[in-house]
Amino acid sequence: MNNIKHGYYKHLFDTIEQIGSIPEQVKWLIQEKLKRKKVKKNTIIQAKNSEVLHLYFIHSGFVRGYYDFNDHQVTTWLNGPGNFILSISNFFGKIPAKQSVQTITDCKLIYIEIKDFFEIIYSDFQSFKVYQKMLEYYYFAAEERVFLSKIPNSKERYQYFKKSMFYPNLSNLSDKYIADLLGIRPETLSRLKKNDLNQ
Repeated sequence: MNNIKHGYYKHLFDTIEQIGSIPEQVKWLIQEKLKRKKVKKNTIIQAKNSEVLHLYFIHSGFVRGYYDFNDHQVTTWLNGPGNFILSISNFFGKIPAKQSVQTITDCKLIYIEIKDFFEIIYSDFQSFKVYQKMLEYYYFAAEERVFLSKIPNSKERYQYFKKSMFYPNLSNLSDKYIADLLGIRPETLSRLKKNDLNQ
C-alpha cells in the first residue's frame, strides 16, 4: 500500500492535519475506504431532496451548491481544491439535501461513504475531536456567507468577499459564478475589479 504521506491521498491528509492530528492507524482505516473519480463539468453529484451518502473532498476543480427559485438557479456556496463537500443538516438529522451540488469545472474527487466515515471516527476519540473542529469551520463558513449576503452595497460586498476566507481559494474562478454568489451581475463584478486595478 502507498505511503499516505506521499501517495494520491496526500492532499486530503495534509488538509486533515491542518485541522488536527489523527492517529496513523486511523489514516490507514480511512484510506482503505476511500474512492476517487473524475467528474465532468456540470455534473450533479448531489441532487436536491436526496439522501447524502458520501463525504467528498475536492482534489482538483470547483463545485457549487445551488437551489432553484422561479426558474433561476441561485448559487449559495462555491468550493475548490482542498475543501470538503459537507451537508451539515444531513449529517445530524438525516434530512434530505436542501440544495443540489454541481461541478462547475472538470473535477477530481475523493470520497468515502458516510456510514464508513462515522464508523471510523466514532472508534477513536482523537479523530472525533478533529471531526468536530471540521464542523466548526464549516459552521463559520456558513455564517460568513450569511453575513456576506446581507451587505446591501455591491461594492462593499465585493470588498468584504476579497478579505474573507473564501477569496484565496476562489480568486481564479470564472466571474460568472462569483457574481452569482455575490448576488450581482457579471458586468458589475467586472467593473468593480477594474476599479480596483485602477486605484
